[in-house]
Amino acid sequence: MMHIFFVNCAKKEVPSGLECCVGHFKVLRDLLQEVLEKRLNNKEDFEQEISIVVYDDNEQELSLPETQTLLKIFLPCLNIKVSNVDDWQTTLQLALKCQQRIAVDKVTSSEYWMYSKHVDCHSGVTPCSLNMYSMTQHLARLNDAQEDQNNGVLVRFLNGVNIKGIMEVPKSTNYYWSQLNTWDFSAHSLNTLELIACARLIITKLCLASNTPCLSEDELNVFLIHLECAYHQVNKFHNFRHALDVMQATYKLCDLLKLDPGHSLALCISAVGHDVGHPGTNNDLFSSFGSPISKQYADNSVLENFHTDIFTGILRQHWPQYTTSLNLKNIKEAIISTDMALHNRYLKQLSLSGTEKLRNNIPLLTSLIIKAADISNVSRPLLVSAQWAVLLAYELNDCILLEKKLKGQSVDVKQSKLGRDVDLPDSVEDIVARFPRLPKDQLFFIDTFVLDLFAGLADKFKEVRFIHENIQSNRDFWLQQ
Repeated sequence: MMHIFFVNCAKKEVPSGLECCVGHFKVLRDLLQEVLEKRLNNKEDFEQEISIVVYDDNEQELSLPETQTLLKIFLPCLNIKVSNVDDWQTTLQLALKCQQRIAVDKVTSSEYWMYSKHVDCHSGVTPCSLNMYSMTQHLARLNDAQEDQNNGVLVRFLNGVNIKGIMEVPKSTNYYWSQLNTWDFSAHSLNTLELIACARLIITKLCLASNTPCLSEDELNVFLIHLECAYHQVNKFHNFRHALDVMQATYKLCDLLKLDPGHSLALCISAVGHDVGHPGTNNDLFSSFGSPISKQYADNSVLENFHTDIFTGILRQHWPQYTTSLNLKNIKEAIISTDMALHNRYLKQLSLSGTEKLRNNIPLLTSLIIKAADISNVSRPLLVSAQWAVLLAYELNDCILLEKKLKGQSVDVKQSKLGRDVDLPDSVEDIVARFPRLPKDQLFFIDTFVLDLFAGLADKFKEVRFIHENIQSNRDFWLQQ
């Protein structure tokens, strides 16, 4: 459903018969607060439609161009267009025509995100002019972000939003630590707001342990909210929930292996940003069909380089003191190491390293930790692991549909559900009954990528042997199905 938000405007009549949600706000901060509250509580994602903000900047803190820049930079995955009072109905009509072509299902959206130049909505209007998300636009906005970093106007404005009012979580800090401190952690049990709170707890603790100057609680929340809004909630698997799951696994592995707190901090920060902007597809789909993003990165770890550029850009805006050349180098190496095309290279280095040699080779050890964390969902308790497998199966099906579509074959895009609409079974028995191919897929993934990596780590470090045993136990279950 389309949203039309009026800020500092007299009430306007929307066209009759138009299915839309209308809101009126005195100031922009009130609008931002409502949008963020709905998104972070998983009520609305604002990604599958174009939202229009009709904005009268008279006596407002930000001008209309500044407001457009603010929304483009800080809410990059949310398709929000700012219009002045005189032109809003024209903008609305163009948005409706464009939306019919692009934001109709997940497969079509992913195609546009990756191949924006292939979509022509309507003569005289482009998705770019309507602020429709694309990966090329996301990268281009880094320049706008750099300009704002120099004067800080937009960051200061965002810091003025009532973040404490938004960040009210239902349970105590002790409860969230009880979840974060166990390998039985289930990100499925938390809403987006709680995931952000967990990320903040980990960063704050590691900053303290490493004597690293940290952002204030509100500043850290703004940084993490910005980061979450650069992930696609409509993805089934590669979203902020997965990022937090990998961050928690990274945190636990660093703790188990007694990694230096400074290295642990850098690695956990890398983990929470390692898939930012992910379209829910894969590197092969970028390279095989000539995506402009694949050309930009010369078909070399395309997604991982994209994630690195987007994430370090966000980090520079909010935490410039942390973005030293050394920290940025470590973050890039960590994120690039999650490219599965490099998997065998890391396995070979692991096999050639003794325990002490590996402990002293921090770049290799940290790369192995984040790699293990990235594919650790198969090592969680069986139900949690199976639920991750369901989400990944849905996303892989989207990739199959998209590949067929790119090849010009007829596909039923209605098969592609949005992430928020996935019905996640709450028992392993139900999962096996509803997804009969899942046991075979899980065995393939475990045997091809996971088992050797965790066996190698368990051989070097007794502290993580229980994780390898979990994987073996889950594998035995899938083998029996």
